[in-house]
Amino acid sequence: MRALRKLHAVAEIKIVRLLLIAVGLFVVFIMCLRFMASRASTPGIEKPVAQILQAEGFIQPLPVTPPDKGLAENISTPTPVRIVIKERLVHFDLKGAPPLITYYKDAFPLLKKMGATGLLMEYEDMFPFTGELKVVNAKNGYSKEDVKTILRLANESGLYVIPLVQTFGHLEFVLKHKEFRHLREVDKFPQAVCPTRNGTFSLVQELIAQTMELHPEAKYLHIGADEVFHIGRCNVCSRIGMKLGPGFLGVQAAKHQIFLDYVSQVLQHIRRTYPAVKPIMWDDMFRTMSAREIETGLGELTQYVEPMIWSYFSDWRHHLPQYGDLYKDVFPNIWGATAFKGSSGETAQIPNIKTQAMIHTSWISSLRENGHKMKNFRGIALTGWSRFDHFNPLCELFPVALPSLAVSMQILQDNEMNLEGVQEAAKNLNCQPDRPATLAFLEFDPNLDEFNNCSFPGTEVYRSVHAVMDLLVRRIEPHLKELESNFPVYQLHELYVQASRLDEHLRWITRHEKILANFMEEIKAAFKLVFDEYTLNEWIAANVVPVWTKLEAWKVVLTNTSLVEEWSSRPLNIPPFSVPIALPIGVTDTTTRLSHSSKVVPYKNNFPEQTTVPSGV
Repeated sequence: MRALRKLHAVAEIKIVRLLLIAVGLFVVFIMCLRFMASRASTPGIEKPVAQILQAEGFIQPLPVTPPDKGLAENISTPTPVRIVIKERLVHFDLKGAPPLITYYKDAFPLLKKMGATGLLMEYEDMFPFTGELKVVNAKNGYSKEDVKTILRLANESGLYVIPLVQTFGHLEFVLKHKEFRHLREVDKFPQAVCPTRNGTFSLVQELIAQTMELHPEAKYLHIGADEVFHIGRCNVCSRIGMKLGPGFLGVQAAKHQIFLDYVSQVLQHIRRTYPAVKPIMWDDMFRTMSAREIETGLGELTQYVEPMIWSYFSDWRHHLPQYGDLYKDVFPNIWGATAFKGSSGETAQIPNIKTQAMIHTSWISSLRENGHKMKNFRGIALTGWSRFDHFNPLCELFPVALPSLAVSMQILQDNEMNLEGVQEAAKNLNCQPDRPATLAFLEFDPNLDEFNNCSFPGTEVYRSVHAVMDLLVRRIEPHLKELESNFPVYQLHELYVQASRLDEHLRWITRHEKILANFMEEIKAAFKLVFDEYTLNEWIAANVVPVWTKLEAWKVVLTNTSLVEEWSSRPLNIPPFSVPIALPIGVTDTTTRLSHSSKVVPYKNNFPEQTTVPSGV
């Protein structure tokens, strides 16, 4: 037995040695590959920048697409095919920060110069609905003459217009009103209509009819139909799920059937009423279905409707559902949708060009890899969301995102991110010649501060927003965090702070209040050129007021605390952990708890008159 164990031990030692040798050889092999790769360079780009772009995914090994497919044009073998994006639409999301009509006069020619072929206009409550729908109109909405002017200006710039009308989900602008509350799928949530309610289809017909009446030349109509979060929830719809099977599978099957039946009804109406118009719809509700389900549910309407695949990932594998296989035998015509703004954060105010550019370079890679599976790829809509939904705060403003749009549009035309393309985009924006001089700005200036020297429609808004956000994010907010760290709540609550530590902070607060007040004057003047007063007030309320209120609160708290000249003996009167301690920052009545209190007046955008910034700031 001992001999047998000894043999086993020797065998185990030999196996371990062999494994170690194999691992060592594999490591050497990998190191050799990395060394060989490091010797390679990318033509036309400085080597350090090329390595950055490769690491971040801007430059990828390009698979060769079969040359007999209609999506791409073959240049030469074995050179990778060039992807031709035939239609390039710029999306206007008017449910947030709608521009003045005068702004379009300057913006549309620039969009055409960038390479846009058309516009996707999502009016929402800015559209001038009449009759029973008049109640849904925004108080600052466009008039019929305004819409006609938009169409005329677009036509003069060689841009066609595709109106977008929500028909299923994202109907908050209608369903939030009491007149249409009874049409909600879930009474508490005004997000989606219930397709089985009497009046739902009549509502959608009227939304389409009034929109098409002002767009008589439209060749396409986008019916939305994305993100129908509440579906199959009402009593009638939920019973459909019970008939189709128990549990989750029955619920999913019911949702798919309800969605396909309702969309079919909408598509059939459009085909009967507007036979020359082709409908487009967002694709995301199809992604949990099989190709057979879609074909069975829509029938021959799959040859009529054109899905628009929206995808904002930086990894090309995510763009085409099932790598293009889901739709390849279902829909003959497909669109894609990227984003030049409104995709990175609900409250983001400046697009990150590195993030937005990678969305577009990855789309090119995705089309190279799997685009040949589609019979006809129409083009791409570059979406620019102003809000994530009807009730969300504003995200990036259109003028602030114009440099991102220019670079993104150039990527779609060049098939990659390169210095020449970025310089061409900068040229379109009337920037200084040969700027930027290097692509290294992707690392140190992803928010494109360098484009402050350009001159394009809305440059004033671009500059002022950059200046204010830089002041807030890089200077004021870090100092507020420092204050919170240096002066804990429990000490402020007991006024237990040495006065000598307060003077410097009080001077800093006063100085930055003056700087911020000056910037607000610039913001007001800049916004008047592009937006109405409602957009100005909302932007200030969302981005400046919270910080300004904290500054004011800290000023009161520190001033009151500095008046104390005598302190009690330790220990401090700190309440037990179970008793909540009210934070004094940003709460208007907190300072009443301090012995030398001065009530903080709630902030109402009433910035002081323009002041002179002290020298040395």
